[in-house]
Amino acid sequence: MLKFLLVTAFFSACLLSRVQAQEKCGIVIDTYTKSSIPYATVSTLPFSNGAYTSDDGHYCFSVNTQTDSVAISCLGYKVIVLAKKSFFELDTIMMIPTVNQLNEVTVRSKSSKKVYKTVGYADNAFRKRSFGQSISVNSGIKVATYLRNDEKLKGTLRNVLYLLSETEDRKGRESPLVYKLRLRIFDNKNELPGNDILTEQIIIDVSNKQNEIKYNLEKYNIDLPTDGLWIGLECVGYVSKDSIYHEMKAFEFGKYSLKNSKKMKIANYQIISPMFPMTKRTVSQSAYSFWNGKWFLHKGKDDFNTFSFGGEIELN
Repeated sequence: MLKFLLVTAFFSACLLSRVQAQEKCGIVIDTYTKSSIPYATVSTLPFSNGAYTSDDGHYCFSVNTQTDSVAISCLGYKVIVLAKKSFFELDTIMMIPTVNQLNEVTVRSKSSKKVYKTVGYADNAFRKRSFGQSISVNSGIKVATYLRNDEKLKGTLRNVLYLLSETEDRKGRESPLVYKLRLRIFDNKNELPGNDILTEQIIIDVSNKQNEIKYNLEKYNIDLPTDGLWIGLECVGYVSKDSIYHEMKAFEFGKYSLKNSKKMKIANYQIISPMFPMTKRTVSQSAYSFWNGKWFLHKGKDDFNTFSFGGEIELN
């Protein structure tokens, strides 16, 4: 109940801060194909507010009066920065694709035996369900864990592994049918995530009943760097019980209805993002970022600071 009250109080504060905000809706499309671009990020500068485009490229979000400009970004496209006035004059935003160089493909004999090695922290967490706190990847928040390569392994990243906290059946709580997550693979840079290795967006649909994920990346031929790499996720939306997709808007930590507004009693609470656990063993660093802002090292309570991400490497 305390958690629900805290979320409710947070929402009330956010609503008050938006009194002076102006709503803006539009669509983001590809300059050449004219096709809509799903799950692009539309955020204000400074990065304090934003939204993701829906699966058909549309967006609606509140722009604060203190906003100077708006940035539109999506993996595989050049970032667009528009002055606030120009942004409000445009109903259609056209993005230009970037040219990315794919990793070199290595052809191996079919008779060669494949040997796999797990790196990171998902392996122990998968087997023992051993982790500490959890964190919700809400609107605009990215979380990532650095996968060390202390053994200097040479191989290709074949699968990404990550853990979800088990959901609890609680009276009065509703959960989405599906969470939509965006997977990111980063280079290491100054102990924080650097450039994204992936050349295109990867959107993963995760059902509310899932508690662990194994996603295959074989077609991307991503070599494990000598100094390791970062694996990250962000929640871009959810599919409600009526099978309708909802894009995540700024500060959406959950939806609720009240029995009694004076006593702040909650009649119904809907979680709209999954919970990612942290391992109890502090072996490496995790990081977080809000919208397109800077990355910061994450440090949870009692130093539970490593999210339960992992990778499965096919050794050369």
